[in-house]
Amino acid sequence: MSIDFEMIPGYQTLMRIPSWFNLAVTAAILRLINIGQESLWYDESFTAWLSKLEWPNLWAAIRGDVHPPLWYIIEWINVRLFGTSEIALRIPAALLSVIAVLLVRKLALSVGFQRGTAFLAGLFAAVLPAAVYYGQDARMYPLLACCVLVAALAAIRENWIVFTVASIAAVYTQNLGLFYVLAIGAASTLSRWHTWRSLIRPVLAGGATVIAWLPWSQVVLHQVKQISNGFWIQPITTGSLLWPIEAMTAGVRLPETFTLHIYGAVAGVTLVGLISCRKWVFTRSGLIVMSVILGTPLLIAAMSLVWRTVYLPRAMLPSALALCLLWAYPLRHLSRPNRSIAQAIVTPMILIALWSHYFPAINGRFPVREWANTIQSNWQRNDVIYYIAIDACLLFEYYLPDKPYALLPYAGDLNQSLTEETKAAMQIEARSFDWLKQQGYERIWLIVATNPLTNAQQYQQIASILLNHAWKVVKHEDLNVGTRTIYLVDLVAEI
Repeated sequence: MSIDFEMIPGYQTLMRIPSWFNLAVTAAILRLINIGQESLWYDESFTAWLSKLEWPNLWAAIRGDVHPPLWYIIEWINVRLFGTSEIALRIPAALLSVIAVLLVRKLALSVGFQRGTAFLAGLFAAVLPAAVYYGQDARMYPLLACCVLVAALAAIRENWIVFTVASIAAVYTQNLGLFYVLAIGAASTLSRWHTWRSLIRPVLAGGATVIAWLPWSQVVLHQVKQISNGFWIQPITTGSLLWPIEAMTAGVRLPETFTLHIYGAVAGVTLVGLISCRKWVFTRSGLIVMSVILGTPLLIAAMSLVWRTVYLPRAMLPSALALCLLWAYPLRHLSRPNRSIAQAIVTPMILIALWSHYFPAINGRFPVREWANTIQSNWQRNDVIYYIAIDACLLFEYYLPDKPYALLPYAGDLNQSLTEETKAAMQIEARSFDWLKQQGYERIWLIVATNPLTNAQQYQQIASILLNHAWKVVKHEDLNVGTRTIYLVDLVAEI
């Protein structure tokens, strides 16, 4: 017996719901599920710390950081409206990530995709595990994606005022945003080379963006000089050149059993997409889309080879979202048997990767909240926290804001990217171990977070404290990049 769906109450209303609304709801649900479950990680805790600073100190801290000010300004306003909880800090990224999904659909329509294909591109963007991850991360990458996608749309539609505004926002969101603007601008120019008159407006738009960026360029050069000997990004190799395609689509939380299979499927679907899309890729709008997908990563890679390594995979989020167009097109335009094969590959790939995001077997965030609760529940009068590394200080102080603390004077940070100017603006309390004893503290919660960049002085200080005082291990965990340990050091008891 067949069912007449049109007789079901509300069916007609449901069918009238626009597809963009369905995409927005899907994307929002996936990004709001357990958005506050995981503890903040280092970069998020840095965002949280800066967002609580007074306005003059905020600007001083930003000048010494490695990122432009737009995202920090947004978070600075956000925490004064909605507080500093994990959810409040991550909500702006979640909302911008949903907007980015809708922009992917709009971009697909702008290059001439049928509505069904454009919806599928948006659906890929909605369920893309890496996009969901950064939609639950209190950092600037969804904002960068929105700026880049709007700039690409504006270039396709030849709305150069919107292109200029979006481009300026991109370069003030993330330093690598400049490469997206250059790539989109180059693609727009190449498609108009036959007549110089058509070049006037895009060239003026690009020039306006560069002029607007010049004041910040001085800060960028200052930042580069400050961190030139310690920045953490490694030189690129053939493997790392391709890494963003995998990491910014399927994510990095996959179980080892499925990692190679899913990454292989990602590469295969991308290759099939490039072949299937060859007819529209070489159109004017297609070149603009490809400038986001391939042009920008290649520009950043070239810069990394000739100047210094700036090849940051998570900055390729806009490229990964635009890549959804290449994934959607073949699944709608291949022959029926080939579509069935493609769907049989893509569907489990996405489901496993999405499941791994919510239930990570590897690369889950360190449970700082749980460790901080251990200190909180066992705290006594005349206790103090002593941090050997800046990253541990940022992480734990978010969850223990009311506890006295001090930081080792020569402590390093996780990425070796904080300048002395930023540290001073953040008002981090750096004190010697002897100073703590002189203040009358009786017990010290010694929090040790080591990584490959931990310096010899830090190790020497740890060894000296443990050699000369009674202590016990409260918590310890070995990580892929080092260890996390809490020691409770007794300053009163004799050894």
